[in-house]
Amino acid sequence: MTSMRGLVVVASALLAASCGVGLGASDPGPGGSPATVATSPASSARGTSIYLTTSRGLWTVWRQRVPASDVQTSLDLLLEGPTGAERSRGITTAIPPDFGSLTATARTGRVDVALPSTFSRIDSQAILQIACTVAASPGVPGNVAPDQVVVDMHEPGDTQGAQMRCNDTGDVTMVDRPSDTSGGSQ
Repeated sequence: MTSMRGLVVVASALLAASCGVGLGASDPGPGGSPATVATSPASSARGTSIYLTTSRGLWTVWRQRVPASDVQTSLDLLLEGPTGAERSRGITTAIPPDFGSLTATARTGRVDVALPSTFSRIDSQAILQIACTVAASPGVPGNVAPDQVVVDMHEPGDTQGAQMRCNDTGDVTMVDRPSDTSGGSQ
C-alpha cells in the first residue's frame, strides 16, 4: 500500500510539472480570466505591457525593453507579435505580419494613432490590441490612468479619427467627440 501512495505522489508531481508550473514573467497566470488593464501608468519595473489575444480575449504580456518610455516603442513591440513561447501557449495576435506601420503621437491623456488601413480592413481584435496597448503605455504624458487615456485612431486621410478608451476589462468604448465651442465655422 505504501508503494502505491508513493507512486501517486510521484505521478502527481510529474503531472504538475507538465502543466506549466513555474512559468516565466510574461506567461499568463494559471486559468481564470484574461488579465485586466493596469490601473496606473505601465511604467512598471516589469517593462512595457502589450496586449495580445487568446481564445478568452485580450491578454497582457510584458516586454523587457529599455527604454520603454514612449508610446511608439509600445506599438513597435506590439507589431513584433508573440514570442515563440507565447505562441506555444496559445497567445496570438490579430495583427497580421504584413499589417504595416502604426504611428503614435502622444499628448496629455491622449494618443493619436495613424492606422495603415481603413477600419473595415482591420480585425476588431487588432483594434482592441492597439487601443489597449497604447492606453497602457508608460509614454502617455500627464500620468493619466490607462482607462482614462483617449486613443484617437485615424484611417489614412482621416483627420477626425475615432476616439476610444480601453476599460479595465480590456474592452474598448467609444468616446463622444466634444462639440466645437471655439465659435469657428466648420
